[in-house]
Parts: sequence; structure tokens; C-alpha cells
Amino acid sequence: MPGVPNFGGPPGPRHTRPPDVDKNLTAPVNGDALETAPPTGQPWLQFSIGGVRAVEHAVAPTLVLELDVEDRSERNVFAVALTIQIMLEPVKRSYDDETRARLVELFGEPGRWATTARQMMWTTQSVMVNAFEGKTKVDVPILCNYDLELAATKYFSELPDGEVPLVLHFNGSVYYSDPGGRLQVIQ
Repeated sequence: MPGVPNFGGPPGPRHTRPPDVDKNLTAPVNGDALETAPPTGQPWLQFSIGGVRAVEHAVAPTLVLELDVEDRSERNVFAVALTIQIMLEPVKRSYDDETRARLVELFGEPGRWATTARQMMWTTQSVMVNAFEGKTKVDVPILCNYDLELAATKYFSELPDGEVPLVLHFNGSVYYSDPGGRLQVIQ
């Protein structure tokens, strides 16, 4: 092919895409990026946070994320071993002058926050999601003690309104049955 560099592969035309690849693309999710459906027959999980609440009378300060899990393939899911990485995203909210002054120790001068106040690791939580078909809910407890992450604790203590922008990354193993009833595992 003219204009296409050869990186050591066999000469001739490139392989064509399988005919069913393009039908797995869906519309943008939450207006952000395209999402690719899994191969036919595999669960297609979607996660959302239904709410956040504080646990009263806990030994250590604890929040609970109310996680909604939906399998759009509507398969029988036996279990999901889920790991959630929770990141703080300070640049996604506005700050009044007083709060900006208190956050200088953490992020530096406000003019530099575009580079210094990027995502910060808060915590990683593991949770088991019990068997379900279609939709389910699971509570994810998050310990908010001082030892968890010093920078996150400092950030939380300086916010007057408690509004914290978060980004959650989900990873794990999904146990489900194939059409023949055999146990399958995907990650």
C-alpha cells in the first residue's frame, strides 16, 4: 500500500476487520467516550453510585458508597470480585478565596493548580458482589481515618462544604454461566 510504512509484517493487504466488530460499538457513555460491548454471551457490567452516606457510631470514620451494578446482557452472574480504585480530582470543582488560601500548602499557588492539583490516589477497596441477574446494589465501605492517605485527609479537612470530586476505576473478575450452564470467568 502506498504511503503505509512496513514494520516487518508480511507484504500485501492488511487483514480486514471481522464483520461483527463494528456492531459492538455503542453511543457515548455519559457524553464522554465510546464504549465497546463485550463479545456475545459475556456479561456487560455498568457501575454507578446511587448515593453516599456516613456510618454513624463506627469505630473509625467510615463512608459507604451505594454501588449500583447492572448487567446489560442480563445473564445469570454468580459473583463479581471487584476492586475499586478511588481517586480525588481536585481540579473538577471550584474553590472560594479562603479555601484556595488553605490549599496552598497542598497544591502550591493557585496559578499552578492545573498541573499540581491533578488526580490523587485516595484508596483502593475490594468488595464481593453476590449473585444477581439484571441489576443489584452493594455497599462499599470506605475507611476515612488519618492514616489512609495524608494528602487526601488534608484536602478533606480544608473543604468547607464537603463536596469532593471522585473518579472510580473498576477492575475484577466476573463469574457467570454460559448458555450450556458451565462456569465461566472473565476479567
